[in-house]
Amino acid sequence: SGMQRRHHPSAFIGMSPPRAISIPAAFATPTMVPGRTIPCFTTSTYLQNVASSGKTIYRGLASTTQNNHQERRRRGAMHSSQRTKSPLEASPLMAIPDDESSTAPTITRYTINDSTCPPTDPDILTKLVQKHIRTLPKYWKFNPIANHTAAAFEEALEFVIQYGELSGDSRTKVILDSGCGTGRSSFLLGEKYPDCVVIGVDQSLSRLSRNKAYNQHENDDHQQTMPSDHAQTNNNVLLLRAELSDFWKCCLSSSRWQNHVHVFQHYLLYPNPYPKKSRLKSRFYAHPAFPLLMMTMMMDNGDDHAHNDNNENTKNSMIDGHDEKMVVRSNWKGYLEEFRLAVGVWGESGATFEEFRAMVGDDGEKCDEWQPRASPVEWETMGPGLLDCDGDGVGLTNFEVKYIECGEPIYELSVSKS
Repeated sequence: SGMQRRHHPSAFIGMSPPRAISIPAAFATPTMVPGRTIPCFTTSTYLQNVASSGKTIYRGLASTTQNNHQERRRRGAMHSSQRTKSPLEASPLMAIPDDESSTAPTITRYTINDSTCPPTDPDILTKLVQKHIRTLPKYWKFNPIANHTAAAFEEALEFVIQYGELSGDSRTKVILDSGCGTGRSSFLLGEKYPDCVVIGVDQSLSRLSRNKAYNQHENDDHQQTMPSDHAQTNNNVLLLRAELSDFWKCCLSSSRWQNHVHVFQHYLLYPNPYPKKSRLKSRFYAHPAFPLLMMTMMMDNGDDHAHNDNNENTKNSMIDGHDEKMVVRSNWKGYLEEFRLAVGVWGESGATFEEFRAMVGDDGEKCDEWQPRASPVEWETMGPGLLDCDGDGVGLTNFEVKYIECGEPIYELSVSKS
């Protein structure tokens, strides 16, 4: 074979004499004879690793073998925290000094920290966010909304309006669960806030299909009847398949949504961290759609709760206005710290929803760049702080359940208008 020709003794001319090793019977394959002596360029450290990891010796003939290349490519595609290391390689990395063992966070196979993923230069991130704010009209104009997202948004809007008619509210409080995955978090939030509509949005049909409620909803041809006791039967939750940036754009461009909806909270639970430096612009806070995300919390005109004063049932179950916020959770604290920095840059820009809508107009073609003229908007941020998961708390998402079980630290960032 090609590999055998590559390691024929004639290929080693001019190199140091190879070490002769004998193939144990346990490692023999149909093409190898036990006890036969073959040349092998390897070190004693590699032999120790082979013995400890159970790998066959013939895979270590040379660093240029096809199998070794495949192994390196496989390991290179994985995050360093997910790689399986031999005991000789892993033991020094996992060691925690005695004087820090009581305060150092738990390290698990899911841990992402600044040692494995260095933080982004604050100046680079600041300039990137400022660029996305300045070029937002271009992003708005040249990124048309996907058809399936537009249809999902219309369905969500009708769902909210119907809910408001049954509850007697002219503007319905809505919780957006962006990137809801299987929808576990959406239904748990629906139980926690029975007076709100929870809309879970995810782009993955395979993840949503794991939820029986979504499958039943799809089988009913998107015709869902909402009984009057929706708060008790958890029918205040709607799961949708849509592109997040397109869905946010629909919210910002629809006057009906703004007239009937008050976005009470917005959840981003364990978004894809994209830890590689080359994928920085794929993270929410460095993505061109980040300004759209922030403006989903800026569509109110100051009469958020005025419509509730004449409704006795809603008045009795009123939720404290201080709970109006955006909640971001992750097991990577550095991700949330950079998210907080991006929020600060957005606030300093003075960008407002009203100015942006007036600038782009209904057709979104008035201009190509945006220079906000309003005064800076202050945003209050809390965190990122470590969540206490030692109690009987229920994990909102499947990721959170897994992290709680293995002791992985979980951090939360809360963002609200001052």
